[in-house]
Amino acid sequence: MLQGLRVLHVTSSRSGRRPKHEVGLRQQSAISCCSWIAVFGSQRRIICLGVRFGRLPLIVAICPRLPVAANRRPCLKELGMPDLSQEKIDELQVKLERYLEKNGVKWEVNFLAAGGSAAVFRGVNGEEKRAFKVFDPRFISDEEGSKEQERLGLQRRLIGHECNYLVQTFSIENFNDTAVIEMEYVEWPRLKEVLKHVPDASVEVLIRQLVSAVLYLEAHGIVHRDIKPENNHVSERWGKLKLQD
Repeated sequence: MLQGLRVLHVTSSRSGRRPKHEVGLRQQSAISCCSWIAVFGSQRRIICLGVRFGRLPLIVAICPRLPVAANRRPCLKELGMPDLSQEKIDELQVKLERYLEKNGVKWEVNFLAAGGSAAVFRGVNGEEKRAFKVFDPRFISDEEGSKEQERLGLQRRLIGHECNYLVQTFSIENFNDTAVIEMEYVEWPRLKEVLKHVPDASVEVLIRQLVSAVLYLEAHGIVHRDIKPENNHVSERWGKLKLQD
């Protein structure tokens, strides 16, 4: 899929000056914005936004050029919703425990992270580990044809997918007034936590894998819209990346 891919990038400083096109790395002491460009034959499109510190470019987000309806409602991520409160997280954990109990399997549940519309928990059952994403009921409607159910329907396309660079999805179910997504639990650290340690030689490898994940989603009619260091896991030796959420 990525045969013939050339990775270029456009950098622009925090001062808002016109971006300068360049290939490769350029010594730069200040932190600046960076837009990566992938070239597939004669087709060029912006695929990734990032920052760089010193000489090292760092991955932040991917922006595939897909058609977007003019009347599209912005998602919660674009609206900058605040993270869920601790009270709401505790409430969602209780809902998850009830959801897991109905299957007659005992899971030990621990909180991992939360955003504006959902919380993620780790479930451990003996040697088996899973990640569970539980949505705040305020943002889930069980009405057939609703925007919320439409989004969950898109995500169901990823159940059992074959992309090595996407976290696996095992199930998506509505439960009472919420929805639960069961996913692969990745032991690797999040990119955000190890950004400053990424070796120069691994940057293009990780970008290629990230591009592969985005192209896979695009082929299935899905736009991620929240690709950032928090949603990428990287292996300890920087050889592999997995996109989640």
